[in-house]
Amino acid sequence: MWWRCALIFYGVWVLLYTTFFTNFIGGVGSGVWQSLGYWIVQQGEARGGQPWFYYFVITPLYEFLPLLLGAIATVYYLRKRDVFGHFLVFWAIATFILYSIASEKMPWLLVNVTLPLILLSSRFLADALRGVQWRRLSPGRGVLLVLGVPALLFLVWQLAFFEARGSGVPDGLVVAGLAIAAAVIPAVGVWVGRKMGLRDFAAVALIPLGVVLLVLTVRAGWMASYRNGDVPVEMIVYTQTTPDIARLTRTIDETNAADLRVSVDPASGFSWPWAWYLRGRTGVDYSLPSSKGLSAPNSSVVLVHSNNNEEVT
Repeated sequence: MWWRCALIFYGVWVLLYTTFFTNFIGGVGSGVWQSLGYWIVQQGEARGGQPWFYYFVITPLYEFLPLLLGAIATVYYLRKRDVFGHFLVFWAIATFILYSIASEKMPWLLVNVTLPLILLSSRFLADALRGVQWRRLSPGRGVLLVLGVPALLFLVWQLAFFEARGSGVPDGLVVAGLAIAAAVIPAVGVWVGRKMGLRDFAAVALIPLGVVLLVLTVRAGWMASYRNGDVPVEMIVYTQTTPDIARLTRTIDETNAADLRVSVDPASGFSWPWAWYLRGRTGVDYSLPSSKGLSAPNSSVVLVHSNNNEEVT
């Protein structure tokens, strides 16, 4: 199995890093060392300037499914004599600690932090569900368990984020009803757990819990990628271009003048991403004066960095 996996991995790896064998020596060298070497050099720059607890904040926001299951798996494997399970626990914890210590912390490095948690969670789910005596389970109790877990999560959510709606029913009665319902479900769960056995009960409960968290993970990913992908209301958004850039580009394109002169302020790296959006145009310069007293550029469109508004007004 191992040599087959290695063959698949390095086959894809070599193809991509050598750009399909067009840059073999340089590509293999960059894959083996230069990528890691570049990141190590950047530690002295400390780009991002994030605090040490940065991944403690964004991991629960976007990767709560592997984080929660990984935490349960850590306790599970530390109590068992499972060498591979111990390795996965070590890998997940060590990675989290090392990336928290590293001076450069970026949102995209969350992939590196999450990967061992995903493998740890997957191994744990496989081991937990493999030992369930499915034929001995009562269908009725299984249905109660599968429906009870998401119902409990929903009630807890409603209680945690309850807002007064001013309806005909007093808010106190609504809160009391939610609290009673949230207390009844665990009580029923205790009864079901005694009938099923604690181990089977816990293992089967992981299924609806994982499904609910998976749905929420897909929602979080969709919100971050498609709804707020270029708006800095998401903590995972770091260097994405704002929607205003695309709107201004469309406004410029609507002039239908290929020779339209455009001056871009180069201050603070503002020339990028304009260099990309205006790449097909002639008459674009990136040397806009940013000092008072200088003559205005002879351009129809002037794009100024917000820090230089007063200097070029």
